[in-house]
Amino acid sequence: MKALRAALVAFIATACSGRTGEGGLLAHVDVDASLGATCIVVEVRDDNGAVLANAKVVRSTKTRYAVGIFQGTLPATVAVRARAMTGASGCDDPLTPVVDTADQTETFVGATVKELTFTLGCGGASETCNDGADNDCDGMIDCADPQCASAACGAGRTCQGGTCRCASGCCSSTDCTGGQTCQSGACTCPAGQKLCGTSCISQSACCNTGDCSSVMGSQCDGGSCSCPAGQKACGSSCIAGSSCCSPTDCPATGQQCVSGTCACPAGQAPCNGACAPGGCCVDADCGADAGTCS
Repeated sequence: MKALRAALVAFIATACSGRTGEGGLLAHVDVDASLGATCIVVEVRDDNGAVLANAKVVRSTKTRYAVGIFQGTLPATVAVRARAMTGASGCDDPLTPVVDTADQTETFVGATVKELTFTLGCGGASETCNDGADNDCDGMIDCADPQCASAACGAGRTCQGGTCRCASGCCSSTDCTGGQTCQSGACTCPAGQKLCGTSCISQSACCNTGDCSSVMGSQCDGGSCSCPAGQKACGSSCIAGSSCCSPTDCPATGQQCVSGTCACPAGQAPCNGACAPGGCCVDADCGADAGTCS
């Protein structure tokens, strides 16, 4: 009864004079519990379809709503329509239609209240694409509903591939992934970074082996170019880990790195950590009968 009074007062304030003995209508509106709507609206229209008055009732858990209509200054014959609408908060504007009933045309009769019944169901309901509700009861919400394909879903976005996306490029950084930010309508990595797949990485890091061309044979591993296991970089190529790349890799002082092998100059041989002339380094090199190495 309290809800009926609230609806009735809302209608009287806009359309009714409330004279004693005047005729009235009582509209009962049944609403499918699955219907996604925040506001139930009853409209009174003239024979040209113009809205003469309306009453709005915030949707609750109830499935039946009642709205009283006094004739007041309304014409003798009116068309009454029930509508389910949705908005950000109850019946606050702006509201988007979900489903309407057909009009019922009635004539006021003095001192008589005629009752009308309307049903707002899922059949014929339209999906609103940005309210987070399943308006048409098909189990699909907003952009996930095929009804919303290419439809606006708010803030310059449209439904694309089942999600709400910026119509072109990006509208804000929330449209970007992988550390990118929205700059002039395009998702871009911050300064000093570059896009690798779907993520931003340091400009100096490698993204794939193609970025490692400065050292032949190297591979991109975790953002760094490195030679395969058992190899090392030597100039612009990968070589065996046991090979020398420069004289600093050689164990004996004076050795030179020649084609990956450490060797003393001609006429010398390693002796006690250095290249030395002669054919021996220790006495044992001279054989049992050849004396000592000097």
